[in-house]
Amino acid sequence: MRRIGFLLIVMMWALPLFGQDQNVNVLGRWADGRCEAVFRRGGFTFVGNGSFLDVYQRRNTVYQRLDQILLPASVKDVWVKGDTTHVFVACGDSGLNVAYFDYRDRRFKANAQGKYIIGRYQTTGYASAIMEQDGYTYVADGPAGLTVLNTDYPSNPYRVG
Repeated sequence: MRRIGFLLIVMMWALPLFGQDQNVNVLGRWADGRCEAVFRRGGFTFVGNGSFLDVYQRRNTVYQRLDQILLPASVKDVWVKGDTTHVFVACGDSGLNVAYFDYRDRRFKANAQGKYIIGRYQTTGYASAIMEQDGYTYVADGPAGLTVLNTDYPSNPYRVG
């Protein structure tokens, strides 16, 4: 009976390995450390790489890194506005951070003070997920629940709910 139970467990474990779709090919692997967030919009791929936010663009069959900025904490989630100019980043204990991405130059742009983070809001919880629509940014803020921010002016987000 034990032998049959063991064989059933082995078969259940091995079945997904043999049942994978043959049309899927691995194109590459991430080797730069912990990656918890990725967002694609407008031909650009934004990747949270620890405390770095990288932006990539696919050229032929290769992804080329265009730019990288350092954020105050580990990137937990990324949301890029529809016109790809503002990148909203959930950074755990460091709340919401907003960066400006110039899609024409294909790089992040600093503000007048030379900072790449043009807007910031310190949430009361742990910002782990984010979404922006129609000037409002919704932040999953851990034990603090859902935080709603007005981001009509991304350089000055403020709480509305």
